[in-house]
Amino acid sequence: MDAAAEAFASMTEQVLGQVKSAVASSAASPDDRSIPQVIYDQAMAFVSAVDWKEPWIAGLVSLEALLLLVVLLTRKHTTFQAWLFMLLGAIIYCAKHINHFCAQHWRSFAGQPYFDEHGIFVSILLSTPLLIANIIIVINHLIVLSGLLVKVKRAELRARARESARENNSKKEK
Repeated sequence: MDAAAEAFASMTEQVLGQVKSAVASSAASPDDRSIPQVIYDQAMAFVSAVDWKEPWIAGLVSLEALLLLVVLLTRKHTTFQAWLFMLLGAIIYCAKHINHFCAQHWRSFAGQPYFDEHGIFVSILLSTPLLIANIIIVINHLIVLSGLLVKVKRAELRARARESARENNSKKEK
């Protein structure tokens, strides 16, 4: 049993060593830029590659801003938000199909082909804002549920106190 444990430990150390060296080699960029700088440069390259004046992109961004406003304004309407959560989840689920459809028909609405086979553009411009809206909905539901839990516990303690007071009164009367 000890030989098997030692073999597993040495194999684990080898794998971890390989992972550490792979991470270190991928983190070190040729011009010694830091990882946040590389991420920033890639984000700026994406922003500069997109023509933000195209009507459909402006409409999509406006629609997502409106969606965020709706999510924030309907925070007390949890049933509506639950349905919205499912709708947004369905749209996110269909993002691959949306990307495929848009890749085939981009000439009819876009000035350049944004839609690649990996769906990066759709993921960034469609799915990410919808996921953020869904995260906000989940956080709101957790807040509402914690408030309900406090109300239920208070009611339970009040009922227990009333019951205890009744028992004390009935004992005093006897």
